[in-house]
Amino acid sequence: MIITVAVAKGGVGKSTLVRALASVAADQGHNVFVIDADERKNIDRWSMLLDRFGNKPDNLEIVAVTTPTDILALAQEQDRKGKLVIIDTEGKTNDELTAALFAADIAVVPVHLAMDDITAAHQLVNGHIPLVAENRGFALPVMYVFTNNTVIDKRARALADLREIIQQDGTRIASEEMPYRMPTRTCRPARPFMLAAGWTRRR
Repeated sequence: MIITVAVAKGGVGKSTLVRALASVAADQGHNVFVIDADERKNIDRWSMLLDRFGNKPDNLEIVAVTTPTDILALAQEQDRKGKLVIIDTEGKTNDELTAALFAADIAVVPVHLAMDDITAAHQLVNGHIPLVAENRGFALPVMYVFTNNTVIDKRARALADLREIIQQDGTRIASEEMPYRMPTRTCRPARPFMLAAGWTRRR
């Protein structure tokens, strides 16, 4: 399976979400292959930090690749080997993002409950992703994950309207939200974090 974490905006928690997904999957025994397709190399730096402290498990591999052709080819190659592939993308719409979405079995879209973030998520889900699906000839399932949430966020009544907006297009929302901070020196998940089940491998 190939999971692409994407939204054309920075600061919404894409790399944090990738670290969480990779950590949980590796902890559960999956062979995980992470592609850092972001020019800022957040995941690549995390990989070096794990190596430095001796915390990178044997079943986790992280590679930085930033050309569309290489992103697509590497993701498909590792998927054929039976690995769980997770792609971290840059916070803008470009050819690299398109390649990562083209390869994906599911697109996971992190969303912070702020109007600019919701607008960016809607533009990706209702604009860019349908074009990718049309070009490749089959649908691309999408799931939202609420990110960067604090106790204040959860209690703020003013955010209820924003939650309703993000749910209007019928896109599925993960049952777990992303906490504001995640540990980076370890690959052990801080708490259970799983996307809702039900997605199957593309045949």
